[in-house]
Amino acid sequence: MVIQPEEEIILTEKIHGTNVRLGLIEGVMLAGSHGLQRKRPAPEALATHTYWFPSTLESVATLLDTLRARHRQVILFGEVYGSRVQKLDYGQKGTMGFAAFDLFTDGKYVAYDVFQDLCTTHGVPTVPELGRGLYSLEFVQSSSRGRTTLPGQHIREGVVVRPARERTDARLGRVIFKYINDDYLLNAKLAEADTTDV
Repeated sequence: MVIQPEEEIILTEKIHGTNVRLGLIEGVMLAGSHGLQRKRPAPEALATHTYWFPSTLESVATLLDTLRARHRQVILFGEVYGSRVQKLDYGQKGTMGFAAFDLFTDGKYVAYDVFQDLCTTHGVPTVPELGRGLYSLEFVQSSSRGRTTLPGQHIREGVVVRPARERTDARLGRVIFKYINDDYLLNAKLAEADTTDV
């Protein structure tokens, strides 16, 4: 088991959106998704482009600009969500929202509490923290259930579990994992099966 029994963990809400990363590499702004760089759109299209939209938020721009002075490489990870992105809209009907969940500087992930302090200082929204405690499957399962803590009265997709102390595993790499809400999985399967013959 990668996370040890009784190890201190932090649980955050898994948001149903699309993964986005914004980076300043040697001072050049880049945006993308999992392993895919997205071409920068025309200035008038930045605010409506799923992957470049967060760069238009003053809080995000200020955070990245501040970190650029101290680091050659800065990458902010987050989730863009709303009805323009996925079915669960979190109260963002026809618009998009952004919540950061990780920060990477000069080849390593920033400790969670340092990341949170930086985001709070600059006003960058982050994914909701659901709890901290000693690891147990029961703690993770119970935290994954219920309604989202964001606006919108729909089901919680699940949780992201990380050790309170940032670390890696020699075999698996960075220690972090998702646990999807069983009710969310069941609803997704029921919706998939709910088809009508034509």
